[in-house]
Amino acid sequence: MVKATDDKRRFRSVAVPLEVWSDLWAMADANHRSPAQQIAFLVTLAKDFPTNKKTMEFYASHVMQGGVDES
Repeated sequence: MVKATDDKRRFRSVAVPLEVWSDLWAMADANHRSPAQQIAFLVTLAKDFPTNKKTMEFYASHVMQGGVDES
């Protein structure tokens, strides 16, 4: 049986503005994920690009090559 104290060691709450929450739900739903799974997915991707500049450069290069579906 999982104790409540075990859950507190494994999970944390995150507060985001309501507008972000709505966007997060839309992204998660489109990818058949929960909001928590969507955040985990985005954080996993972001680990490869630790700065905003690197993230934008990667995204821009893929858009220019036609490798990103923006829909």
